[in-house]
Amino acid sequence: EPEELTPQLEQKYTYSAAEYTAGEDRTHRLNGSLTYIIYENGGPQIFGIKPFSNMTISAIYHVTSGTPYYWSPDYVAVSEVKIERNRRYPPESSTDLKVEKQFSMYGFDMIASLRIENLFNNRQLTPISDTAELDRWVKRSVTHMDSGNAPNRDYHLYNYFQAYKNVLREIYINFGINF
Repeated sequence: EPEELTPQLEQKYTYSAAEYTAGEDRTHRLNGSLTYIIYENGGPQIFGIKPFSNMTISAIYHVTSGTPYYWSPDYVAVSEVKIERNRRYPPESSTDLKVEKQFSMYGFDMIASLRIENLFNNRQLTPISDTAELDRWVKRSVTHMDSGNAPNRDYHLYNYFQAYKNVLREIYINFGINF
């Protein structure tokens, strides 16, 4: 005699495993780094000086799949569907760059560095909890940052955090003495 399908079993066989991801799930993740070192007396010579000598250039790239969320089209009754997360926000990526130069000055071994985080100013969308805003995002790819029909809309001045969750490009300049 065939087993009777309970609502739980029916749901298990009707939907795919991809529709049951955890909110923090990041199925795909890629990290890569590249470092280029120019040793002492290395690099091109300009007017008798080798300005790139004793320099290190490093880049780090991160990319992850976007966080999952649930959205239902207008024609699907939410009460009939038991799917928790059926879509994903766009992938999130960032590139960090660091340039470091060692040199001597007044008998001291000095170091200067430039570090740029989120070099390409990538934006990572904040998960949207408001239903109307989520509809705007899914149907028209519009967020709080977009003016929509009101050109004087000033969400971008006060509600930046509602559109993007990451910090935009940051630049750090450091000087130090090696000893």
